[in-house]
Amino acid sequence: MALTIPVILLNWNGIDDTVECVNSLLSQTNVTPLIYIGDNNSRQEEGQKLKALYADNQSIRVVLFDENHGFALGCNLLMTKALHDEPHADSVALLNNDAIAEPDWLSQLYATMVSTESGMVGSKLISYQDRTKLDNVGHRMLSSGEVIPIGNGEDASGYTTMHQNFGCCAGAVLYSRRMLEDIGMFDTYFHTGYEDAEIGIRAIVAGYTSTYSPDAIVYHKVSQSVSKIFDINYLTTIQKSIYYSYLKDTPRSLMMLTLPGVIAKITAMTVLNVVTSKRHRNHIHWNALRQVWNDRKLILEKRRMFFKKIEPISSLKIRSKQNNWVTFDALRFVRFYIRGEKSELDKARTSE
Repeated sequence: MALTIPVILLNWNGIDDTVECVNSLLSQTNVTPLIYIGDNNSRQEEGQKLKALYADNQSIRVVLFDENHGFALGCNLLMTKALHDEPHADSVALLNNDAIAEPDWLSQLYATMVSTESGMVGSKLISYQDRTKLDNVGHRMLSSGEVIPIGNGEDASGYTTMHQNFGCCAGAVLYSRRMLEDIGMFDTYFHTGYEDAEIGIRAIVAGYTSTYSPDAIVYHKVSQSVSKIFDINYLTTIQKSIYYSYLKDTPRSLMMLTLPGVIAKITAMTVLNVVTSKRHRNHIHWNALRQVWNDRKLILEKRRMFFKKIEPISSLKIRSKQNNWVTFDALRFVRFYIRGEKSELDKARTSE
């Protein structure tokens, strides 16, 4: 009998993408996916249409939400249901509804999880629109607390070997039940965006391994979902999420090592944006800091709960897994201030 693994996906006004995604899951080999589709109160009765479409398929369960829970809470509700329904499942997968999985995607993820004893295993996400380009192969974390996708826009023929990273993109990932029961699921402080970065931080701090599986391939319709909500407020929320995660999840001794650099970066960035007449970038960062300050009691409480539940690994070990922000931001300075490339901040401003 083939191994069965629950797979979670959310639909929100994207039924055509969801159907294409589900078809790719129904073609999986060596592993049988138990597909949980959550409809986030889509328009035009998309949830009811999905429920009717898959009514006769015993491996697909459609859950209709009476409101848009966003990605984090929507996935949490489905993961909780799936792990309750399948008490013998030792893992649960997430796949964006705008992603198409290769037939061996799920079996490759699971084989990597077993062989490496990882808490999470991520995929090779390739652009659906341009199969020569990567979306990402997981996350890296800067010493300033920012989590960055690895490989975005690079040649899809690269990244052919397995490696550890600082968390996985939740658009195509396998999480172990043990890890989720230990550190918790997504933090519902997040609605849509950065929740996968934050759970990656928690996992690493708690001593779990995050691994990239190069043969677990999906094709992602890049920004198909985020484009529905992408604006200056979304970018402010993402920046707020960076500061929130740093303050909530960073062990005290590691914060003592890195906080001077964080302050130096914010100061340098503020001055640079004034000098180069990019003050709109400062509005995003300072509005994000203001919102985090307003949420300080919540952050402190969640921080206390997290570190009460887990014993963090050595701060020096965590720091060794991070990339130096000075080196990384020097490259960004060249791209966005010298070469004049447009960042996401500028694109959002242009689209307003």
